[in-house]
Amino acid sequence: MPVFNWRNRRDFGEHDAQGLVAATAAGQQYGSEDDSDGSDEEGEKEEGVENALIILNTDCVGGGLFYKFWAHASVRICADGGANRLYDGLGGEEREQFLPSAIKGDLDSVRPEVVAWYKAKGCRVVKNGDVDTNDLEKCLELLKHTGEGGNDQRQQQQQQQQQQELPPWERKQHPTRQSLRTNVFVLGALGQRFDHAMASCHLLYRYAGVFKRLVLLGNESVAFLLPEGRNWVEPDGRMEGPLCGLIPLGRQCREIRTRGLKWDLRGESMEFGGLVSTSNEVVGERREDGREGVWIETSDPVIWTMALKEEWRKDFLHV
Repeated sequence: MPVFNWRNRRDFGEHDAQGLVAATAAGQQYGSEDDSDGSDEEGEKEEGVENALIILNTDCVGGGLFYKFWAHASVRICADGGANRLYDGLGGEEREQFLPSAIKGDLDSVRPEVVAWYKAKGCRVVKNGDVDTNDLEKCLELLKHTGEGGNDQRQQQQQQQQQQELPPWERKQHPTRQSLRTNVFVLGALGQRFDHAMASCHLLYRYAGVFKRLVLLGNESVAFLLPEGRNWVEPDGRMEGPLCGLIPLGRQCREIRTRGLKWDLRGESMEFGGLVSTSNEVVGERREDGREGVWIETSDPVIWTMALKEEWRKDFLHV
């Protein structure tokens, strides 16, 4: 794909529109033709790609989102007290059917009897007492290295030991072969305590490019980071929209242009205290191949967020 030149004002139609795959609630986001061979259609999984679900210590267990993303994940991790939520949110018989792959964190929130019950069921419990990282980041680090072995694992351990000597804000985040083929969905990341929600959004930036996709899920919205450059966003009309927002969290977005929104952006800059595109609405732009979505070209990474439809929060959407 051509790199957008911010000195010119060419419209989207003058760029090569082929080869881009949609960004959806499942978090697809692509900026090159190399990424265009995947599929996230209902019931399909990309070859070689693994879906991972992280459950946070919020009221997020039960309802359509929980059951849907649990069903499509092959790895499920509870972040510390998220194990309490999983245990308490399900009945006895159902609890036996929803066993996480691991519980990880500093383990200051999960109840001892919950740890004992899941251990007896064969679930892995990993304690990490690093006070400079939160439980979600500890889970992301676990996912980065799950499945890595041999020389790769030893090299990663050496890098980790070196990084631990630095404060967390100076530690470099490097992808692994495993992380680059892993989609991570974080359930309960939005709509909770404000500082926790901001910490989750912070990790979108901190782990940019580390995982194939990193998606935050809340009871009423979904969010993921759009990298600088050209993005095609294709909402899943069954579960999300039409309300949306583009959030320049943490730093200025020098220039952004869109097509397919009710209030399109035409090269403006965005920053807190200036312009921020909230309560926008997807009206859709049709591509040559007939697919509808939104074009977004941005000079700097921005968070894309969409509202989730109420029916996706209903218990009857058990799958």
